[in-house]
Amino acid sequence: MAKNLKKILSWILALSMCLSIFATPAFAAGWGDDDRKPGGGWPSGGFYNPEDSDEYEWYQVYLQGNLIASGQGEPGNIYYLGTDYKAGISSDGPMVTWYIRPNGGNAGNFGGTVDLRNYLTVPEGYTVDEYTIEESSVEGVNSAAGTAYFDNAIIRITIKTLMHEETGEEIHVSEATSVTVNHTYQTKDLYTGETVVDGTASSSTALVAGDSYTALAVPSYNGETYVQQTPDSALSITLVADASQNVINIEYLRTIDTTPVATKVTVHHIYRTLDLNGNVLTEDGTVTTTMDATERETYTALPSAAYQGNSYVLQTEESALSIVIVPDASQNVITLEYLRTIDTTPVATSVTVIHKYYTHDAYDDSTVLDGSTNAVYDVMERDSFTAVAVPSFGGNGYTQITDSAKLTITIQADAAANVVEITYLRSIDTTPIDYEPMVTLVKQVQPGDYKAGDTVTWTILVKNVGKDTAYDVVVTDELTGDRWVIDALAPGAEKTFTANLENVPAGTLKNVAVVSWDDRDEIPNDEEEEPKSGGDEEIVEIRERIDYEPILSVEKVADKAVYETGETITWTVTVKNIGKDVAHNVLVTDELTGDHWVIDTLAPGESRNFYPSLVTNQPGTVKNVVVVDWNDGDEIPDNEENEDPTTSDEEVVAVNDPEPENYTPLIRVTKTADKTTYKAGETITWTIALENISDYPAYDITVTDELTGDSWTVDVLAPGESKTFTAKLENAQPGTVKNVVVVDWNDGDEIPDNEENEDPTTSDEETVVVEEPVNYTPVVRIVKTASKANYTTGDTVTWYVSVENISDYPAYDVTVTDDLTGDVWKIDVLAPGESKTFAATTLTTASGYLTNVAKVTWADGDEIPDGEEPEEVKSGSDEVVVTVTDPVNPASDDDEDEDKDDKDDNKAKDDPTVLRATAPKTGDISGILALISLTSLGGMILVNRKKDEA
Repeated sequence: MAKNLKKILSWILALSMCLSIFATPAFAAGWGDDDRKPGGGWPSGGFYNPEDSDEYEWYQVYLQGNLIASGQGEPGNIYYLGTDYKAGISSDGPMVTWYIRPNGGNAGNFGGTVDLRNYLTVPEGYTVDEYTIEESSVEGVNSAAGTAYFDNAIIRITIKTLMHEETGEEIHVSEATSVTVNHTYQTKDLYTGETVVDGTASSSTALVAGDSYTALAVPSYNGETYVQQTPDSALSITLVADASQNVINIEYLRTIDTTPVATKVTVHHIYRTLDLNGNVLTEDGTVTTTMDATERETYTALPSAAYQGNSYVLQTEESALSIVIVPDASQNVITLEYLRTIDTTPVATSVTVIHKYYTHDAYDDSTVLDGSTNAVYDVMERDSFTAVAVPSFGGNGYTQITDSAKLTITIQADAAANVVEITYLRSIDTTPIDYEPMVTLVKQVQPGDYKAGDTVTWTILVKNVGKDTAYDVVVTDELTGDRWVIDALAPGAEKTFTANLENVPAGTLKNVAVVSWDDRDEIPNDEEEEPKSGGDEEIVEIRERIDYEPILSVEKVADKAVYETGETITWTVTVKNIGKDVAHNVLVTDELTGDHWVIDTLAPGESRNFYPSLVTNQPGTVKNVVVVDWNDGDEIPDNEENEDPTTSDEEVVAVNDPEPENYTPLIRVTKTADKTTYKAGETITWTIALENISDYPAYDITVTDELTGDSWTVDVLAPGESKTFTAKLENAQPGTVKNVVVVDWNDGDEIPDNEENEDPTTSDEETVVVEEPVNYTPVVRIVKTASKANYTTGDTVTWYVSVENISDYPAYDVTVTDDLTGDVWKIDVLAPGESKTFAATTLTTASGYLTNVAKVTWADGDEIPDGEEPEEVKSGSDEVVVTVTDPVNPASDDDEDEDKDDKDDNKAKDDPTVLRATAPKTGDISGILALISLTSLGGMILVNRKKDEA
């Protein structure tokens, strides 16, 4: 406080001296005694600027050698330095103030204030402590009247020391300095590789030389965030007096990527029609296309002025067809609008209705035109017109066969296009009565995955597809022995039966059902030509029950190989299902720690980890064995003796003895097969790897493969050294193969009485699966049908042959043969579920029943060739029978209703308005068979299958 008071008094004294100097005429005479008037009056002398002087400045003020202010006046004027002149500290910092009042009056004052900090460095919290004011001599002479004439007066102010306002600390002006921090912000474009400077920012702070200063990073600029590139260590410096050396440059960088991105552009084509009739504008439709594009490209849409066969005029300006692509695909849209004009004002026209009457004779399948009538009506364009049917002609009644929906049309301007044709048909039958019941049998197995021991169920459907009643119908299942009798089966009637076979064996199961009946024909001399029995077969694959083989591997690894007494050993136990089936009720047991874990199910490829631990209590080796047991969920429980649902692994670690002579060498052995699954007869190869994972050599090492009988010896295995051996087992047999390798060694311990703490033995096991060879059993079903059931001599019969692979295995070299036509078709491979359909044609030459048999053979590609004969079905057949009649005299009218089905089947033979199925050409018609509606042919598909004779 005393020191601060002293400073204040010094300032007051200095200020008083300054004021006295400026206030007296002695200033002009060489800065002599204070001749100021008593009471603070103005001196008689003043500053005079002679009229003949070229100098206009009459006083100058310097701070630290820099001119900070000056006074000017016109020549001949006299100016007085007023008593209010002062130099000192203002309330807001170090300031110098001067004040001049001319001629002792108040008209015009000259003065000013300068902040010292503009001319020297003043650290924050410091103010001026010591300073000096020097006055220079004044040019000019005193007048006789006592007035001093001056051309120029000079005041020099020099600051020497600064003082901290709170602590009182003093520093020399030369110790006051400043630091400048420059921030440079740059952006690098990853696409172009260019780096540009976005801008800079600088700040300066007044400090004291010798201080340590750390700049603060400012990683944001113009709203962007940058990454500081200058190391933090370069942001701190120790200040020196030369402020130009106190500079910290901080660089910042941000990265952008202007790589054009892939996007989409959408073009909408909007088509409109303007109807001049009523000036109606309608939307015809919109076509939208989306194309790949790249950001910043220019895309120009191509107009498409055609739509649904009409031409339009583009309404959108050409300049609107091009856009610059942006990343947001929703913004990349071009809309093209098109317009066409029409005039739909209706015109007067006419419509013609034609009635055509036909008669069809079912006996000779002939159709004749009985006659036709025409009617013309006046109508207007675009009106809806419905013709009225007239089903009577020449006194006979006819049936309208033209679809009623086709009787209504929309009128067009061209009268020639406005024609409605109505076709009528009546049927007669001149054929003599010949009863022809035809019973079909279709046998199907109930879908399912059948295994040996299951019960298989078949459904047998018998149906009278003929036009007469069948009597004494007998249905027999040859495999199950079931038999059913139907007294009478009317045309179109059907019956369904069920046959079951229990405890089926594995393999291919063929079941044949046959049906026989009596037709009670009125033409007994035709009996020998009529088929009175038929059948169908169904083949089903019965698979062996699955022998599930989940295989688990277990690996136990300690977190390190060597421990100190008292440390905790932690093992990682990994259990993995390396088999192809799910393992159930998995039990993992650690024999040393007593831990055990249970896993309900472990899927193929799934693994689980466990972490048992144990605190060491004495030096030596610690062997820990983990055992894994599981259940395989096998479908063949009596086959358990072929399974080994147990595996294990061990890990040996060393615990150091305080006695360095108690050596504890430790060997790790790993046994790995080259794959996890083999086929029967293959050679299994194992790789056995030894590694000394301790700090001591192991001696007299013996490696033994317990399954192959191979053994190897190693004299010494140095710390970190490893050895590899190979063991092989040829002609592997189906099942699970477990192989264990055992390693023994000598530790060369100098303390033999401590042997009981060591277990110089370790082992590892590997389990693999040897699969049974696959016994492929592809089964091909063949079905033969005709396009219809009844023909007349001279007709062409179209036969359809379908083959389908109904098994889970591909059939190879499939050959399909039609016995009647001689056609042969080849299929290289018929995949499971795949089917092929072929067609062949025959010209009928004689009346009676025409029987056609189709056969199929195939190869199975079986891996067990010696089992071909008893286990596989490699051929099949199916037959179909159709009726062929000769034309005879027309039947009586009483027979017309009874034979209506036959009449309907042939009624439209010559009618150009009736659609008829056309038999495809001989060959594979799988792709077009769906286009032919066999139902429209009168439901006369005959599917008559007989037992395979091959």
